[in-house]
Amino acid sequence: MTDPVLQELERLREYRRRADAKRRERQIQARLPPKLAEQFHAYMQATGLNQNQAIVAILSTFFN
Repeated sequence: MTDPVLQELERLREYRRRADAKRRERQIQARLPPKLAEQFHAYMQATGLNQNQAIVAILSTFFN
């Protein structure tokens, strides 16, 4: 008989694994130079956006 807590943890891990696999093709990651990172953080503070929202806003402006 398996521990119900361990079963729940495994179920949650599997759910997260599938969710991550669905998102992976849309995930973007970058290392910014220090000056650009400062400007990006200033933009986030000025607009009240989180990192994801700020990136979407910047890229949407660029591509539209």
